[in-house]
Amino acid sequence: MKINKDKVKEMDSNWKEVMRIAEENGFILDAYSGTASLATINAQIEFLGEKEFIKRFKARFGEKALSKIITTED
Repeated sequence: MKINKDKVKEMDSNWKEVMRIAEENGFILDAYSGTASLATINAQIEFLGEKEFIKRFKARFGEKALSKIITTED
C-alpha cells in the first residue's frame, strides 16, 4: 500500500475553505499550524453557559459576528 500524494494534496487544498466556513460560523475553538479544534455553537453554549459563551465569542470573533446570533428578546 502507498499514499497517493496527489490525492492528499487535492484534499488538503480544501483546508482554507473549511477554515473560512468555520470562522464565519464561529466554530473555531483553537487553531494552529494546520490543525483546528471545532465545536458547534450549541455545544459551546451547553459547555460554557450563555454568559461565558457570549464573552468568549465576542472576544474571538467580534461584535459583528456576535450580532448574528444575539437577540434582545427574552
